[in-house]
Amino acid sequence: MPAWTIAAGGLAALIVLTHIGVYSRSMVAIDGEPSNMFPTTVCIAALAVFQFGLVECVRPVTERWLARRRPWLWTVAMNAVAMTVFTWHMTALVIAVALYQAAGGVLLRTPSAAWWAQRPLWIVLPGVILAGLVPIFIRFEKFAAPAKCPLAEGAERATVGSRAGIVEDPQAG
Repeated sequence: MPAWTIAAGGLAALIVLTHIGVYSRSMVAIDGEPSNMFPTTVCIAALAVFQFGLVECVRPVTERWLARRRPWLWTVAMNAVAMTVFTWHMTALVIAVALYQAAGGVLLRTPSAAWWAQRPLWIVLPGVILAGLVPIFIRFEKFAAPAKCPLAEGAERATVGSRAGIVEDPQAG
């Protein structure tokens, strides 16, 4: 099945489900509306199918891009801190909100033009805070292999190196 049909099917299902009056139009919890996340509803499944279809649509381009050394090394580096980012991103957001309100800022609740104008702030500010938190907590994600374990060291070097095009696979013929 072509990827665009998967995306279109997921989107169509999502539109129908959120317009028949049974499910909220918001996929996340917001004031005054029931959440589609808690408990998870069929809308989240439709959203996942839509997103999967979109990812599959761009997969060939993304694979070609990631075949290049620099983008792949960047991907490996970001994956190395993925759990730390996931664990601390909400803490960064809470700190950002606290700083914003302490500076006299008012959080807008309705999606108006002013609300949309604030969106870049809510990406950049928590991102900057998270960038400060990651170096503090990354040490808990990084586990070193025992010093006298050449098998583990060789496996790690081969895995990261071969994907980055640095180490040749001796068994690749």
